[in-house]
Amino acid sequence: TDLSEEDKGSYYFSFYTTWTLWTSGLTVTLSVTDLHVNVQSELDNRKRLTCSTTCPLTGNPTYTWYKNGQHIDESTSPQYKDSVYSNYGDSYSCAVKVHEDLHSPAFCVQNQSCSRLIYNERRICVLKGTSVDISCTYAGYSDVTSSLWFSPKQSGRWRDKLIPEDLITDPGYAGRVEYPDQESRRYRGPFTLRITDVREMDSAEYRFTFNTENNFTWGQSLPGTTLTVTGVQVTMTPPTVSEGQAVTLTCSTTCSLTDNPTYTWYKNGQPLKEDTYSLHVNQFRDADSYYCAVKGHEHIRSPTMCKICWSVTYTHQSICALNGTTVDIPCSYTYPSYHDVIKAFWFTKWESGKEPEDLSLLPAYEGRIEYHGDKKNESTLRITDLRLTDTAQYRFRFISNGGRAAGTPVSLTITDVVLEMDHASVAEGHRVTLTCRTKCTLDPIPEYIWYRNGQPIENVFAPFYILSVSTEDAGRYSCAVKGHEEIRSTKKSLTVRYAPKNTSVSVSPSGEIVEGSSVTLTCSSDANPPVDNYTWYKKNETSPKASGQSYNITNITSEDSGEYYCEAENEYGTLNSSSVSVDIYCMYTFFLLAFEKIICPYDFYKLNIFDSPHVKVCLQKTVLTYD
Repeated sequence: TDLSEEDKGSYYFSFYTTWTLWTSGLTVTLSVTDLHVNVQSELDNRKRLTCSTTCPLTGNPTYTWYKNGQHIDESTSPQYKDSVYSNYGDSYSCAVKVHEDLHSPAFCVQNQSCSRLIYNERRICVLKGTSVDISCTYAGYSDVTSSLWFSPKQSGRWRDKLIPEDLITDPGYAGRVEYPDQESRRYRGPFTLRITDVREMDSAEYRFTFNTENNFTWGQSLPGTTLTVTGVQVTMTPPTVSEGQAVTLTCSTTCSLTDNPTYTWYKNGQPLKEDTYSLHVNQFRDADSYYCAVKGHEHIRSPTMCKICWSVTYTHQSICALNGTTVDIPCSYTYPSYHDVIKAFWFTKWESGKEPEDLSLLPAYEGRIEYHGDKKNESTLRITDLRLTDTAQYRFRFISNGGRAAGTPVSLTITDVVLEMDHASVAEGHRVTLTCRTKCTLDPIPEYIWYRNGQPIENVFAPFYILSVSTEDAGRYSCAVKGHEEIRSTKKSLTVRYAPKNTSVSVSPSGEIVEGSSVTLTCSSDANPPVDNYTWYKKNETSPKASGQSYNITNITSEDSGEYYCEAENEYGTLNSSSVSVDIYCMYTFFLLAFEKIICPYDFYKLNIFDSPHVKVCLQKTVLTYD
C-alpha cells in the first residue's frame, strides 16, 4: 500500500518446507509512476493534451480530466478528447479513476502564469486530540479576494449540495477551525486550514476554493488533501499469555503518522527508557500495567494493557457542554479482584503531597454534583446547571484496601450560544450572514432555532441564516440550540437601509383655496437613512419649483393652479409621489346687476357697488379653470 519510488524493483516468491527453502526462478518487475500532462502543439495555436506515465499502467484505466480544478471529462484514452486553445489563464490536470487523489500537477497550457492550486500534501495522518495544518499554494495572475476550505463529506449539511460551505461555519468543527492566512490577500499561498483538537470523525478529504479580483473561480471537484485521524493502541504478541511469559507490546496507530514520531512507554504509571514503537517484556506479570504515548503528546495515551491491574478509562477525553444544561462524564475502572473499594470520587485540583478534594464537598458545586454507577467498576459524574466557571480538567480517583488509582484528566469546556452578524446594517437586496455557533464542538452536532423579534423563524435549522434582505427582515435576532430553546444567544439588531418608499403629498389647508391666500404642500416618505433631498415639480414643467420637505405658496394666483408632485431622494435612490391638484377659487364673479330690491339666489352675496345704495350686485364664489 501507499507505493513510492523506493518500492520499484524485482520481486520473487519463496517458501519454506520441512526440508528446504524453495525460490521461484521467475521475478516480477514492479514499476512505480506518477502522472503528468504532456502537451503537443497543433495548428491555429491549439494544443493536444495527454495524461502521461513513465510506464504503461496495468488494467486499462479510465482517465479523468480537470480544468482549473473542475471536472470536465472521463475517457479510456489517455489523450484528452479535444484540442485546447492556448489560454494564458487555464491549467489542466489528469488522474486515473478511483485514484483521483493522486492527480497530476496542474499544467499551464501556454506558460507558467496560469491559475494553479497545489496541495502541499496529498495525505496526512495525525494523532487524535492534536492539531493539524492542511496547506495549499495558489499561483496565478490576480489577488485572491475570497476563499474557503470545505469537505465534501459535509455536503449533507449544505443548503445546496452543489455549493460548498465554509468549514469554519460547520457546527461539527465549532471552535476548532482557524485560517492563519485569512488576513493575507495574496497571489501566491500558502492558504492554511488549521483544525485543533482533531477527532476521528474529522477523517475526511479537504479542499480549497477561491475567487480572484478578475472574477476567476477555482473549481471545486479537484481532490485535495485526505486527513486520517488515529488513536493509539497497545497490541500484544502473542495475544494471550500466561504469568511470566515473554511478550512484545506494540504501540500502534491506524495510519502512519506524518511526522515519524518516537514513543514513550509506561509501566505501572512510570515512564520507561525505551522510545521505539515496540517494547519487549521478558516476563509479563498479571498485575503489571502498560500503556504508550507519542512523544510530545504524552497526555494522549493509549488504553492500559493489563490482566489484573489498577486502571481508570474514560469514555471521552474532551467534552463540550452548553451553559445552563447538564453533563455526564463516565469512566470505568479496574483493580485486583481481592480488593474492596473504600472511597471513590471526582476532583479537579490536586496539589502535590495532598489528597485531592471531593467535588461534591466544594461550595462552588453545592447542589449540582451527582455520582452514578455501580460503585464497583463504573462511575459517572453528573454536573447540573452548568456554568462557564465549570470549564476544567476532571479526574476520577478510587481508593481500596490495598491501593489507589486516578485516571488522566477529561477536559470539560462550557460554552454559550453566540450569534454573529457580518453586517449590522445592510442595504436592501444585499446579503447578510447570521451565524449561530458555540465555542467548542457539541456532541451530538446540534440543529439551531432562529428568532426574529422573539418569534421563531420557520424551517431554518442551519447554524447560519443568510438573507437577501428586504425591509421586513429588519429586527432583533437571536438563536438557540434545538432542544435547549430556553438558552438563547444575546440579541442583535439588523438595520436595513433602503431607498424612499410610499412618497406622498399633503395639502394645507385642506379646503377651498381662494385667490390671494396661502397654501403649504408637504412631502412625506419612508426611507432609511432619512430622505436627504426633497424637490418639488409642477406637472408638465421641467424645472423644479422648490426644494425642501414643505413648499409654501403665498398670495396665490390663478397661475399657480395645476398638479404638483415631489421627489424624495437618499443615497439609495429616488421616488416621486403621485400628483395632487391645486384648484384656485376667484374671489368674486359678477352674476347679475339690478336695483336695490334684487333678491339673490341661495349662496349668493348681495353687495353695494359704486358706493350707491340703489345699485346692487349678486356675487358667487366660482372655481377658475384654465386651459
